[in-house]
Amino acid sequence: KEVHASARFAPARLGNDEFETPELPFVERRDGRAFKVMKPLNLDQATPSAILEHANRWQFRLAELRRRRLFEGRFLFAVDGPNDDDKRYKAFDDARGLLTNAQADVVSYANKEAVLDFALRD
Repeated sequence: KEVHASARFAPARLGNDEFETPELPFVERRDGRAFKVMKPLNLDQATPSAILEHANRWQFRLAELRRRRLFEGRFLFAVDGPNDDDKRYKAFDDARGLLTNAQADVVSYANKEAVLDFALRD
């Protein structure tokens, strides 16, 4: 199953000359357009504000792609972050909310089943 999923995705940038993302590791294209994207995102930064700033950067990128109609597909962030007993957890939880607000699915990086389900679902 995993081999089948990985065959559908390749690294690519989203956007155009006016606005472009850094290279994303898992982009599925259909009819020459990005259809589905998966992006692992480490939100285990040292401070709550660093966690929020990192998520905000990606939230902005995705929101801007959508605003400019450069990407209208499905986007998944597979996130890793502090445990719920960590003082940074509230920031991590807020960061996941920022990403969800940008019309992205957000799952735990450790939840391989959810990532695979996203990859294989049409």
